Amino acid sequence: MRRINGANPCVRRRADVLRRVEIYVALVVLTMTFCYVFCLRYGVFGAKVDWISQHSVLPDYFRRQFYATGELFPEFAANIGGGQNVYHFAYYGLYSPVLLCSYLLPFVKMEDYMMAVQMISLSGSVLLMYTWLKKRGFQEKLCIGVSVVFLLSGPMIFHSYNQIMFVNYMPFLLTGLMGVDRYFDKELKGKQSAGIGRYAARQDGMLTVSIFFMVMTSFYFSIGGMLVLVLYGIDRYLMNCEEGGDAFTLRGFLAEGIRFVLPFAAAVLMSGVLLAPAACALTGRKSEGTAINLGNLLTPGISAPRFFYSAYGIGLTTLSLTALVAMIFGRKLHERVLALSVMTVLTVPVFAYLMNGGLYVRDKVMIPFLPLICYILAYYLEYQTVPESGGLSKDAFPQSAGRS
Repeated sequence: MRRINGANPCVRRRADVLRRVEIYVALVVLTMTFCYVFCLRYGVFGAKVDWISQHSVLPDYFRRQFYATGELFPEFAANIGGGQNVYHFAYYGLYSPVLLCSYLLPFVKMEDYMMAVQMISLSGSVLLMYTWLKKRGFQEKLCIGVSVVFLLSGPMIFHSYNQIMFVNYMPFLLTGLMGVDRYFDKELKGKQSAGIGRYAARQDGMLTVSIFFMVMTSFYFSIGGMLVLVLYGIDRYLMNCEEGGDAFTLRGFLAEGIRFVLPFAAAVLMSGVLLAPAACALTGRKSEGTAINLGNLLTPGISAPRFFYSAYGIGLTTLSLTALVAMIFGRKLHERVLALSVMTVLTVPVFAYLMNGGLYVRDKVMIPFLPLICYILAYYLEYQTVPESGGLSKDAFPQSAGRS
């Protein structure tokens, strides 16, 4: 009889699956526990003002209007005020895939549905953060720790029951980051197997679908989300150049950049069913922005609420800034470029001004950078676990991490 021991691949694979399930269950239980401690124990996973007056009421109106008219693409909301263009309320998730699922559940109260789906979305975001970091090759304890830091950051739990559109796109942003990895990992394998300088194969379906869902869920924050994906894509491109032994050239960078933008363009065009009428409706309204001095927009400055503790910013601890500054002085080009790019966006007010639609400079548009800062934090902490200060060995990170 064949002996089965820990060296058996099937046994190891089964043990890995069980270990992964245990971690997933632990993270979900931890998420639900914090949701209960911070909010649910008071009766409702929702805020007294915006959630009860907007974020649960308007989706319920969208659903009831669909039941009454059978139109998935309405133009007029007769029962809001004296009657308004329904796309004035597109900000509240008119075609969000998460809310559209509620159309199949007429027997579920929208208030209950919104509470359940936000807790599920929050749990899913934490699990996706862990999965993404794990696939990047970080140590398991770091993946768990950074995932918990992500969960306990200022905006995640708070806005899951307050301004839900501030964070409800997060699962799709995280799958988009994994889509960027899938895109560049496939390209690197194609280069290595084909032995050619140009990327031989690419898989961008996951990236395209993720961006599309992110835009349909929260088009306002999808701008920052797409900027995050672009910066991370530049990091992966430079990393692949280093690992593939290719010399960096501006021509090659621009050529691959154009190819990389194609999934973004496809996703935005697919989202035109929401973006085009919403743009026409919103641009027809009068709005007053804050008077901004151009010199102030171009002057860098560190806003403490943007970085630390605030629910209306990234909401991490001062360790995140330490990790970001340390990575600016990293030994590899892709490390320095990623850190400098993120630091520039977070400290130069013009980026916040543009992502806020040219209305004002507010920190909320920087929330999409939370996963990328968590990635940099994990990267920094991974360096600290290396016993030799002289640098990372080739085996310090697994092969799947794309780092050497």
